[in-house]
Amino acid sequence: MRNVLFLGFLLMFLPFFAKADIEDQMYSDLNLSISTLGEKIEHCRKIALENKPSESTISYLKDKSDSFFSILPYVNYLAMEKCTLEQKKNLAYVLLYVKSNSSRETTINLIKSTEKLTFSVDHSQKVNFESLDQESKAFILSNDFFSKPFDVLGLFEKVTEE
Repeated sequence: MRNVLFLGFLLMFLPFFAKADIEDQMYSDLNLSISTLGEKIEHCRKIALENKPSESTISYLKDKSDSFFSILPYVNYLAMEKCTLEQKKNLAYVLLYVKSNSSRETTINLIKSTEKLTFSVDHSQKVNFESLDQESKAFILSNDFFSKPFDVLGLFEKVTEE
């Protein structure tokens, strides 16, 4: 009789424990993906500090007006996006999987916050970039310096030095 009760108890609560384990694993996978993206962002920031413009890049930029420099943060944003693309793709996949399978409130809140922080885009700077003349756009898109993250303020200071 005890064995039957124990077996009945086990069968009733086993799905609950299995669901808790799956929820814990999904939360853990999500945290790991977020941490991996954070580590890659730090790596890309180090690249930005090490990325130095050539003399020809500086001399080209010296001839540009001050309004030209307003697009540099957007160009740096594009380079950071390129640098972190693989980790963001992985995070997006994990977010999609966990979002469709999780019912735990803390996990859902983490998903919402992560989506908002990681995948929100400000398109206002793209308009400024697209309004550049073709020569400037071609220079930026073909220059190795701008293809990697860079220190925007440091570049501006180098260009304005006399």
